[in-house]
Amino acid sequence: MDGKVFFRDHPDAKAKPQVILFSVKGGNLKLDDVRALDSVVKAPGDAPASPLANAAIGVLLSIEEPTAKR
Repeated sequence: MDGKVFFRDHPDAKAKPQVILFSVKGGNLKLDDVRALDSVVKAPGDAPASPLANAAIGVLLSIEEPTAKR
């Protein structure tokens, strides 16, 4: 993951913060890029390899220009 933002979606200041995970790609996106982000976002919060797992939102950004509409 390339970045993270913590936010609270509850007015109670003691509520557990939620996480937005960002993945930034320069181009040549593949389905595996989406699957990788999805697996990190959906992973259980206690997964040892992924302390930011079980994120509320996952964002995939691409620098590549979109393809022309057909």
